[in-house]
Amino acid sequence: MITPIIHRFDEVGSTNDVALEMARKGAPEGTVVLARSQTKGRGRRGRTWLAKPGESLILTTILRPPPERYRQMAFVAAVAVAECLEQECGLEPQIKWPNDVLINDRKICGVLTESASGAVVIGIGVNVLQTDFPEEIANRATSVAIEQICTPLALSNEVYPSADRPGLPSANGAGCSQPIGVDALAESIVRHLFAAYELSFEEILVRWRKYIWGLGRPVDVTTEGGTITGMITGIDSDGALLIDEDGGIRRVLSADAINVRMSPSLQSEI
Repeated sequence: MITPIIHRFDEVGSTNDVALEMARKGAPEGTVVLARSQTKGRGRRGRTWLAKPGESLILTTILRPPPERYRQMAFVAAVAVAECLEQECGLEPQIKWPNDVLINDRKICGVLTESASGAVVIGIGVNVLQTDFPEEIANRATSVAIEQICTPLALSNEVYPSADRPGLPSANGAGCSQPIGVDALAESIVRHLFAAYELSFEEILVRWRKYIWGLGRPVDVTTEGGTITGMITGIDSDGALLIDEDGGIRRVLSADAINVRMSPSLQSEI
């Protein structure tokens, strides 16, 4: 399995941007950028990732799969996070296609993959220590601290210099003051990610389907070509979302999807 090479920062604009620049300069597979805070965090389609310093796990890793595997990396990352939250934290995660991780229908993790210079950078943001959220997202966001304290990871608001604890040695020598719970979770997610990376896409999809959110539930899928309303029936062998729309199966590619949400119109009919 890949050995992680960790670069720690107290603050960056975006861990993905830092990793992309490192990839362009030839950084090896397994390079990880870990930050306590970022000022320009982003998600899919330019959405903003909001977090106070030290409350979220913010990391990006560089992998160098063959080009035909690039699009698979978002599924790999989502499975890794879901398995980590389930096995290490005792939570019951679900994956909202294609790669958001939810707990009780609320988002706890986002994944953003980008490619450059023969590499894929995988950005992962997990809400860990937050106990409340801004009003505009309070009804659709959650954190590890809100759902359940992760006893094995010793979640805490205390901070320790990275040099004072084992695990994830820092390649750049930065003594980033990171909450120990966030750092322990980062170590676990990196381990799960690199293990999942070794699996075939068929194996990843089997694991992904275990966590599928919304199966058999009514959804509106907003795409570049309009809105598809129907029931989620699963994903196919390419990872495309399958929607039963009036008895016909519609196939939606992740590149075409803008948003997936529960459908109020169909909910009122069942």
